[in-house]
This record gives sequence, C-alpha cells and structure tokens, in this order.
Amino acid sequence: MTRVSSCLGLVSWMYLHLTVDVHSGIRTQYRSLRTSSRSISVLKYQWEDSSKNNIK
Repeated sequence: MTRVSSCLGLVSWMYLHLTVDVHSGIRTQYRSLRTSSRSISVLKYQWEDSSKNNIK
C-alpha cells in the first residue's frame, strides 16, 4: 500500500515539476524531462518487482 502511494506521490511531483519548468524555460524543462524519464524507468522496475512479489 505504501509503495503505491509513494509511486503516486512521485508521479504528481514529476507532473508539478514539468508544468513549472514549462514556464521557467526550455533548458530546465529539458533537464527535468531527462530526470523524469530516469524516474519513470525506476518506477517501472519497482512496479515489475512488486508484481513478481504478488504472484508468489
């Protein structure tokens, strides 16, 4: 349960940062997009990992 809520928190944090960066400039937006894609791959790994644990 806590993993799901932390994932939701991370997604909303990423969304906030992306929308703020759109207003503050292209360079910061690009940096955030790179950071977000890294975070998404971490999220995907955690999601797959939790799915495997639930199957057991």
